Amino acid sequence: MSTARALSFVTDECIVMVGNIGDGYTAHGPFASFDEAADWAQKHAADYSWVMTLHRPMTELEQASAMLLAPPI
Repeated sequence: MSTARALSFVTDECIVMVGNIGDGYTAHGPFASFDEAADWAQKHAADYSWVMTLHRPMTELEQASAMLLAPPI
């Protein structure tokens, strides 16, 4: 089991990252879905923006459950 899988999981929530390497970046959101974030990005930040899915840390109980249910390596 990968460490990333053990420590977080994907939600439906997304954020929009806006900016570039020269000017810096800002994060906007969270939005309830990818489509909602993409719509916002089209209206407010069409250039230099992309949608990212949020991962939230697992609780200790969720981590223990994931370890028990993980297939052996």
